[in-house]
Amino acid sequence: MKRRFMTNYRKPSFMGGILTRKFLAWLFFVFFIIIQIFSTIQVSTSGAKLAELEDKQRQLTLMNKTLSEELVKSSSYSFLEKKGEETGFIGPQEMLYIGEEVTVAKLP
Repeated sequence: MKRRFMTNYRKPSFMGGILTRKFLAWLFFVFFIIIQIFSTIQVSTSGAKLAELEDKQRQLTLMNKTLSEELVKSSSYSFLEKKGEETGFIGPQEMLYIGEEVTVAKLP
């Protein structure tokens, strides 16, 4: 009994030859390129948002510093005294201190 080898034997392909190794390699390559483009877009968008937030932080820090200086200036004694004079308030002309011995509105 002689064994005969099949010379015309073709390996059965999966799904009629559609999914060959070459096709799978190209499919993987295209998928990788699409993922790379998507990632690049996401990173650039995140970078733009980060730059915008850093600019906003800089503006808010400057505004906070300005408001802190204004608060210190407006609550100082000399500013309050000047503002009081402008609105018609005057300082006391005579100081009267009431001691403990002075009885006010006490029945005899």
